[in-house]
Amino acid sequence: MNLGAGELRQRITFQRLKADAAADDAGHIDETDAASWETYYECWAKVAAKGSREFFGADQVQADVTHQVTVRANTQSRAIHSRMRFRFDGKTFHLAGPPYD
Repeated sequence: MNLGAGELRQRITFQRLKADAAADDAGHIDETDAASWETYYECWAKVAAKGSREFFGADQVQADVTHQVTVRANTQSRAIHSRMRFRFDGKTFHLAGPPYD
């Protein structure tokens, strides 16, 4: 995909769980705690909303909002994986899967 000049105009921050994130007695890390995350990579990106829905599943309301994020390929962006998240415009987004070229 060829990107035009100025298409990567949103600044996003990819985050990963800290290696020393505190686990509870059962060994689980609270991923909702901001202190459990560290900045991995900041870059310019194109963030486009692709749709959203809200559904009832597992006896609770589930929200599913999908966005497409485009960044330039380099060593750091190729190491991004689905256990990471990114922050954009004051919101946190979890990755649904690994990136693809």
